[in-house]
Amino acid sequence: MRRRAIPARNSCAIPAQFPAQFSDGLPTPSTGDIKWTRNATLLMVPAAVGAGVAAGLLGIGGGMILGPLFVALNFQPQVGTATTGFMILFTAFGGTVKYVAVGRLPWQYLLWFGGIGIAGGQTGQRVVKKLLAKTGRPSLVVFILGSIIALAVTIMTASGIINGVNAANTGANLFCFDLSQFICDPDAAGSSA
Repeated sequence: MRRRAIPARNSCAIPAQFPAQFSDGLPTPSTGDIKWTRNATLLMVPAAVGAGVAAGLLGIGGGMILGPLFVALNFQPQVGTATTGFMILFTAFGGTVKYVAVGRLPWQYLLWFGGIGIAGGQTGQRVVKKLLAKTGRPSLVVFILGSIIALAVTIMTASGIINGVNAANTGANLFCFDLSQFICDPDAAGSSA
């Protein structure tokens, strides 16, 4: 099938290196692109809201929820992983700015863990790229994503159980939460009560 360039409109020339396939004048999606069916559309909105709520309440990246959803919607694994990684960038940056602004994150930690994150991200990207080139199996990305999610669920569950047992052994009320950590100025909060 022959590809042709997108025609220029409104005197804005589009370079020929951006070819698209046309069927009845409309571009057809590439393999692995999302096909916007009624089911896919109805699934995306609650999943995105759920991912945002889970990211905010549990401190996990929304990609842990949207990654498997993208696989279910037949995204190419590399596209789904890149998309969730891009979204997590903004979630993590927003959380970091929030904690730095209220003085809960020393700038030394910010530099240290930011550097580790950048180095780890680049290393992981290069290792996965080499593995994909060697094996030729994009399913490897799905396996790695599933393993990371399983590890995170295991660690969060074990941490919650250990913290709950320790709190119960010290006689603490497990259903009473200390909200003082969320108050930026304790004096101002105390005077408004």
